[in-house]
Amino acid sequence: MYLCFEADEKRSAFPEASLISMDENGFTMKGSNTRTGNTVFLKLNAFQGAVERYAQALQWVRRAPKKTPPPTERLPNNPSF
Repeated sequence: MYLCFEADEKRSAFPEASLISMDENGFTMKGSNTRTGNTVFLKLNAFQGAVERYAQALQWVRRAPKKTPPPTERLPNNPSF
């Protein structure tokens, strides 16, 4: 099982085994920094759901968030060319 999170248009998915605790403030996840090898702890509160397989989690992360088109400017009443 993979837990999916989304905040500030950024998506992430973590395996259920990395879950340390859960409370009213969110989820605490344990991971490791691949560059230094140090253990890191993440506090996440933007839970979106869970998926069963790695492929589904990867698809969740890669799926682009819906972008709203920029507002169009109104045309002038009396245009001059």
